[in-house]
Amino acid sequence: MGDRHMVGLDTTNRCARCHACARRPWLASGPLLVAVVILILMPAATGSQVGSLTTFTNGTVADANQVNANFQALRTAVNDNDTRIASLEAAPPHGQVISSLAMVPNANQTWFGLIQWGQLESATQILIPRDGTLEGFAVKPGVVLAAGCSVTVSVRINGADVGAPLTFTSADALSMKTDSVSSISVSAGDMLTFRATETAGVFPAASVHASVILK
Repeated sequence: MGDRHMVGLDTTNRCARCHACARRPWLASGPLLVAVVILILMPAATGSQVGSLTTFTNGTVADANQVNANFQALRTAVNDNDTRIASLEAAPPHGQVISSLAMVPNANQTWFGLIQWGQLESATQILIPRDGTLEGFAVKPGVVLAAGCSVTVSVRINGADVGAPLTFTSADALSMKTDSVSSISVSAGDMLTFRATETAGVFPAASVHASVILK
């Protein structure tokens, strides 16, 4: 009879005397085989987790409602992950660090800094490239400040102080100070500067480093 399929069926709805099924058992698997293949070919995702799925057993009839429910659970999870990924791709970068180095004010002087330093604010302004908020203002001396020195560093937007300034002295050694509270709204085209002012009449003899995160 070659590979002709016998029509006799037992109570499990499988072929009772089918040589073709004996040699190719996937013919009797029906919907179960399709579900397994789909699961294997699904791309890996990290986001929504697929809930419990119905497990099918060889030799039993796969109920169409249960199979469809499995597919629906997979579809829901995949679509949710797609929405999350699209949102991430459309969002602005998580944060860009803007930093300034080597602000070294003399006693009772104010200095503005970028990679260079000086007393002319317009020469050290940093262009804000997009709308966002400035957060995580942080300051740290390059070396321990001179005894009795007090340096206050502030963030300025378009020539005006914003947020909370940070002050440190020789007693702070090399500790970093941060402002974890202030959130400063900025627009594309705004100009940012860091200002360091010595207020105790003592030359600090140390560079001052500052940074802020544009979110």
